[in-house]
Amino acid sequence: MISCTRTEPDGCAPLAADYDHREVITPNAVRSVRPGFGLPPKHYDTVVGKRIKHDVIAGTPLAWDLLA
Repeated sequence: MISCTRTEPDGCAPLAADYDHREVITPNAVRSVRPGFGLPPKHYDTVVGKRIKHDVIAGTPLAWDLLA
């Protein structure tokens, strides 16, 4: 799992909405905040269009193990 540290200047990518199992991540579902934990924003283009493996709630840090 990739995670941000508090020293990274670009923030991290939590999910902005609740997602059910197997839903596709949309461009509006990911936002950049700092400090935080989760994938760095540079992975935005990679995760948009991927499916979620498990039900998640808004604010959940985005991680590789959440993606199908």
